[in-house]
Amino acid sequence: MVIRPCIASVIVVLVFAGCGAGKIIAVDTSLSDAELIQRGQEAFDLKRYRQAIQYYTAVLERSDPYSESFFAAEYEVAFVHYKMKDYKTAQTKLEEILANYENTESELYPAQYRILSRILLESIAEKTKS
Repeated sequence: MVIRPCIASVIVVLVFAGCGAGKIIAVDTSLSDAELIQRGQEAFDLKRYRQAIQYYTAVLERSDPYSESFFAAEYEVAFVHYKMKDYKTAQTKLEEILANYENTESELYPAQYRILSRILLESIAEKTKS
């Protein structure tokens, strides 16, 4: 079977594109927090977990520590570690999230991340039982 040169170059490009799952990317900081979170979710869906963490980290570095986007990004980082089976890191990050809810102003924080963090911690406990 003969492969034309242009088709062969497309195949090579596709192969190398798939290998970049863990590479460092330049995060466009002009994007809004919502756009960065969306890009993180898109990277996650493509199993580009390290890239997803980079997008979420960009949100964490610039957001108000108790904003909706901060909590969302913080939870997503923990969830990515969970999906990577890095349960120790995921557990640590989830415990940090829950520690935020011990603050006296916690009624102002988005409740869903408290609930999701508890559920994920239970799942980690089940998966790491020996």
